[in-house]
Amino acid sequence: MTHPGYHRQEGDQLHLFDIIGRRAPDIHSILSKLTDSSTIQIVFHYTPDYSGLDISNAPYDSGLFVKAGSGFSFAGNMKHPATSIA
Repeated sequence: MTHPGYHRQEGDQLHLFDIIGRRAPDIHSILSKLTDSSTIQIVFHYTPDYSGLDISNAPYDSGLFVKAGSGFSFAGNMKHPATSIA
């Protein structure tokens, strides 16, 4: 079973903070249940890895601190879901 974690509708935007489940989610099925005709944009508050979606990046200051060691780099456009931040 997949559960669409925390989400909220703000005007014409659906804000999706996480999807929790044991298997890869059927994102299209989940989004069709969470959205309605007034939803124009879905804002993922994590880095989505789903096929078949038209996705664009936008800067976001989440406050996540990552200390990089020598020879290690962290992807600059990555955002972790709120449920993974302690």
